[in-house]
Amino acid sequence: MALSLAALARRTSAATLDAAILRFLSSSAARFSTPSPPRISKTLPNLDAIAAALRSSQHGEVLTHIGGRLTLFLFLKVIRSLRDADAWVIFFDWAGAQQGFLHKPVTCNALLDLLERARRSEQIVVVFGRIFSQDCKPNALSYCYLVKALCRTGKIDKACSTIAEMAREKLVPDVFTYNVVIDTLCKARRISRAIEFFETMPEPDVVTYNTLLGGLCKNGRVAQACSLFGSMEGAGITPSDVTYTTLIDVFCKMCQFETAYGLLQLMASRKCSPTVYSYCSIINGLCKNRKVDQAYQLFEEMKLAGCKPDRVTYNTLIHGLCVKQRLHEAKDLLTVMVENSFQPDKITFTALIEGLCTTDRIKEAFVLFQGMAKQGCAPDLVTHTVLVSKLCIRRKLRPALSVVRNYPACPEAVILYTPIFRELGRRRGFDRAARLLQKMARRGVAPNVVTYTAFFKGLGDWKEGMRAYREFRRMLEQGIEPDMVAYNVLVDGFCKANRLDMAEKMVRYMDQSGLPPNIVTYNTLVGHHCRKGKVEAIGELLHTMVSRGRQPDVATWSTLVAGLFRVGQVDAAYSFLNLAMSQGYTREALRFKAATKFKW
Repeated sequence: MALSLAALARRTSAATLDAAILRFLSSSAARFSTPSPPRISKTLPNLDAIAAALRSSQHGEVLTHIGGRLTLFLFLKVIRSLRDADAWVIFFDWAGAQQGFLHKPVTCNALLDLLERARRSEQIVVVFGRIFSQDCKPNALSYCYLVKALCRTGKIDKACSTIAEMAREKLVPDVFTYNVVIDTLCKARRISRAIEFFETMPEPDVVTYNTLLGGLCKNGRVAQACSLFGSMEGAGITPSDVTYTTLIDVFCKMCQFETAYGLLQLMASRKCSPTVYSYCSIINGLCKNRKVDQAYQLFEEMKLAGCKPDRVTYNTLIHGLCVKQRLHEAKDLLTVMVENSFQPDKITFTALIEGLCTTDRIKEAFVLFQGMAKQGCAPDLVTHTVLVSKLCIRRKLRPALSVVRNYPACPEAVILYTPIFRELGRRRGFDRAARLLQKMARRGVAPNVVTYTAFFKGLGDWKEGMRAYREFRRMLEQGIEPDMVAYNVLVDGFCKANRLDMAEKMVRYMDQSGLPPNIVTYNTLVGHHCRKGKVEAIGELLHTMVSRGRQPDVATWSTLVAGLFRVGQVDAAYSFLNLAMSQGYTREALRFKAATKFKW
């Protein structure tokens, strides 16, 4: 070997010898298949025989297959050559029981390293406590394996306490371990704790800054993210393309496109070439805000800067053009996309189908939809959902039902039925909607809470209120729990049908299911009482709201006062108006003038 293990040891400090040995063995894996040094064995031990002996508990045969006395070098060679985690642990335990062989941090770390590479994080947490002893204490590398495993298994508090334990043992975690902890804390939205860890780090690197920066941005702490960005150069850290792109993305989501573009220019001026992700973040933000001309201009600028657009960039811009109904330009861009060796995918076709449906070019949309499979890109559930939704918006119920029927029956297909129920509701097609629910069950597509909510919304004037209640009961019998939206739709529908008794029954169901009425529920009931001029009932309802922790909002007061004015309860309306103003609301904020002919 070009560099012996002994020579490696002489060149390495004692504190990092075990890590150096692991790296040495990892980089020398190919040499393990060649003849071993004569003092140990002439050939590689029979690893399959060793593994079989370990699994069958015939441990006495293991030493025979190894071919001699177990040494540190031979232990490391064998354990790193075994093929599965169970064999690693069994061999480790067997080795510890051999006369004359004592485990050291390097052997324990070899096991932890293998388990970590195999993503056996739970197993690392379990074995860590028993493989070390008073005579073989964990070192910094050992703790780093444990911390990473704890983070991956969601035991972040234990990971933090392990870092503290390392400090008591005067062991310093490496920067990668700190980065894993900070990343886990950020994902758990424990930003303040992540900042504390960051401030205790001896030497954070650019990955540390990027991790914390991303966590701050995702949790809405943009000002702190900007402050952290400004402190990087003072700390001797040069921002990377990831740093700039993270900030660009968050400013685009805040619709601050000038700031985002300024960061793009700053990035280029500091000799950090903007990447396709940097440009695409701004293009995507502009398209979502219907600023397609600016997005197209940046797209051209991107190409002039030598940054080649990828498939995502093309798809983003094509979708933006389709939303603006600029289909001719979208098709031209598709041609450019193909010329640049990017074949259209499902996202491309879905965007074009959506654009064609929006401009009422239904036949062309169907031709494109049916031709997707011939292009080697069969339409998926998203494509079907977009087509069905757009057809229903254009009041094309029959072709929409045809698309739904031709999609394979599976639980996921339930999403296709929601726009159908909405369209049936607009047509007052209660009977057809009820039959469709039965057909769904026969096809094996179970309706969910969203399906039923769309069904209830579609009842229009709620003349079929009791039939709706029967469907509600059937929903419960199927084990489908209504959510807040579904309950509020039911309460609103029963109020419109003048069935206050049924509306209040729904409120009782809400309480029983652990979903106490929210402000929308109460505002619906307030509106009903106002239409009936029941001033006393309104007062009782407001008292109930407040006693249950629901304070009337601007919608409550405006509904209440305007409703009472409309039914001629002027004195009561003024009384509630004064009460609202005493709560800090102004007449301008309540906006009643447009809703009533009375002057006040």
